[in-house]
This record gives sequence, structure tokens and C-alpha cells, in this order.
Amino acid sequence: MTGGHGQRFVFVSHSGADTWVARQIAREIAACGATPFLDEAHIDVGADFEDDILAFLERADELVVLVTPWALERPYVWAELGAAWGRRIPIVGLLHGLSAAELQSRPGVPILLKKRDLLPLNEIDVYLGPASRPGWRRLRRCPREDVMNEPKVSISYSHEDAEWVRRFAEALREQNVNVWLDEWQVTAGEPLREAIEAGLRSSDAIVSVLTRANAQRPNVLFVLGVALGKGKLLIPIIPPDLESSATPFELRTRRYLMKGAPDDAARGVAEAVKGKAA
Repeated sequence: MTGGHGQRFVFVSHSGADTWVARQIAREIAACGATPFLDEAHIDVGADFEDDILAFLERADELVVLVTPWALERPYVWAELGAAWGRRIPIVGLLHGLSAAELQSRPGVPILLKKRDLLPLNEIDVYLGPASRPGWRRLRRCPREDVMNEPKVSISYSHEDAEWVRRFAEALREQNVNVWLDEWQVTAGEPLREAIEAGLRSSDAIVSVLTRANAQRPNVLFVLGVALGKGKLLIPIIPPDLESSATPFELRTRRYLMKGAPDDAARGVAEAVKGKAA
């Protein structure tokens, strides 16, 4: 990160247990001439937490995430990462309490994050200042995305739901909705990460099929953040046995579809997608 003539906003994502360390990181960022954002310092008591977080993420030029074992259990960290990724701003992970190899080997970590810039916290000067090391790119910029007609709807799901999702996707096609489904679009030998990126970025809507087991998993929270960060229509499909308190907060405030017959769910999604496009 380098200071320039224009004001640069840096969103610092962290867990509550890491607040003191996050403050020190924010001070170092400010000393470089950029403007850091910390939720505990910048959100007023009584304010709408989710709306304020999203508003600051929409202004941010890059995101720094303090990656610790306990931060990986914090839903907002994953949602903030997903929102930043969706906006195509640089993401830098500062590792504390675990190594890059340990992070990348953890089950449930979104594959889209496994190739991101990761630094041990003790090497923060590589990010902040003129220090450098081979292969390090402080301001990674994603290429401009191509305009695509397909897909219109991307489906996020757990593979234990594969059979239901397959029938649901087929029913969506019968409703004249373009569908991105990993098992349809990703061919053998094709890089999975790039294919998933293309599916998420080019979709008009993201359908998140929840289960009792996956409702708080990092992958689900990350996709939630992508939808929020990109301003995409987000349609949750929730099974009858999933209690509201077990779903991510942002999903509780949205109209959702009850998981039942795949044809019924497909009709509900088709109406929502076509209604937004009208």
C-alpha cells in the first residue's frame, strides 16, 4: 500500500478478539497517508451495523483482513471478504497465529481466497512501505470483467444437496432462466477457481441453498458478501427444519423461499429474477 495524492480508504476486517491488534494496524495505515476504517471506531452506538459496514465497504479502495484462528469463526469476516472480492478491490491477508499453508488446508475456506496475497503479521512492512520480496504485489488489480450474456443465476449449495439442486436447476431452465451450476459449467481439467469466479461475477442473481449444516460455513458467508458487495439479487432457499436464528443475519432480513419441490422453488426464483430485470 502506498500513499498518494488522493485519499485512499482501507477497510480493516478483524474479529472482536483481535481489536487491539487491528487498532495498531490501522495506525500504521494512517501513518502512510491512507484512511483506515475500523467498525468499533467508526460505527456509532445504535447505528445500523450492517448498513454502515456495507457503506464503508462500498467506499473502500482495498481490504486488509487480520487472519487469526478465531477470526475464521466470525461470520462478518467472511461476508466482508466476499463483498470486497465482489467489488474487485485488492485484498491483503495478515496472518497471525497460523501460516498460509494452515489457512489453505482448512476445510471450508473458499477456494477463491487461497490464491490471495497473504503475509505474516510480522512482515507488515512489506505491505505498508518500500520493502519488497519476490512475487509480492501490494496492489493486485483484477482484469476488467468481460460482458457476458450467461449465466443469469448462479447457484451456491452443498454437495449433499446435489440431486435436489440438479432438479431445481433443470426446472429453472424450463422457466427460461439461464443457470450457472458448477457440475454443468466446469469441465474435467478446467481450473475450478477461475470457473467459480466467472460464474459469480457474471450472474444477475445468486441463489443460496441452505442446510442446517452449511448455514454458517465460510463458503456460504463469503457468497453472501459477494452478493452484497456487487449489489446482486440474493435469494435464499431455506429448509423447513432450519431455525431462523441459525441463518446469517442478512438472510433473515430478506424474503426467502422454502425448500420443497424443486419446481416450486424454480418458479419463485424465476419470478424474482424476471421481476428485477423488468
